[in-house]
Amino acid sequence: MNSNDRPIRLGSHWSAVGVPAGSKEEFKNFICHILDKVHSTRMVNESCKDYIYNSSKYLEICCVIDSASKFSSAVPSLRFDAFHGKKMHMKLERINEWDGGYEANLACTFYGASVCFFDTAYRYNKHKYVVGMEYDFLIGAIAYKVEKSKQELKFKDDHGRQINMGKGFAAFLPFRKDVKDDPEYTILGPVLAYEPSEEGQSAFNRFQVVACRPPIPETDESAELTLDVFALDKALADERPEKEDSLFAIAWLQGKLADV
Repeated sequence: MNSNDRPIRLGSHWSAVGVPAGSKEEFKNFICHILDKVHSTRMVNESCKDYIYNSSKYLEICCVIDSASKFSSAVPSLRFDAFHGKKMHMKLERINEWDGGYEANLACTFYGASVCFFDTAYRYNKHKYVVGMEYDFLIGAIAYKVEKSKQELKFKDDHGRQINMGKGFAAFLPFRKDVKDDPEYTILGPVLAYEPSEEGQSAFNRFQVVACRPPIPETDESAELTLDVFALDKALADERPEKEDSLFAIAWLQGKLADV
């Protein structure tokens, strides 16, 4: 199958990290396999513990198990300690907590631009959050699809002059506009750095991308929302973007508090 014909399975976070989507029984067997190979554990609270499996250089799988050995949650999470992402200072607008209280999507603003992401460490840091306050976050994305963008945007200014926007242009939009606070986005932006996947270390390709440039109030300058986008080889189109190319991606945003 041509890479451009591959189905995009939005919402299937496990398939985006290389875990085949299958039956409940297959997923149960996968979780049992993970629990047999745990690399470390960490207490969530007095009644729950994280069992952490480092599945690759940049990804870990965290399973939450309670004191009665009941499975509560499993999350594929970026290992933010494995790469030096740029801190993004954001205002917390809303917390959308899931059943169980271990997971949540955070809705924030970055110089007025809306940014929603899945908080990979919410269960540890939820007590630190106050809606309306500002925090430093690390942000990354796991991509369902990545390709080199050849799109050149053309329009005319107020004086009828043609303006071409190609390389360097950045756009960052929710993939499903009818879903509020959805952490899945389409991303178009210049690649600042590219790290190909390395067999034996990581199945992921890493792209550092400028996703948007919102204006800084009361100045003539713009801020830059910089993301590390991670994609399996199978998520890449035949012509993959490299440094200084423009990247187009459909991706699931993740993040966590910086320096924690």
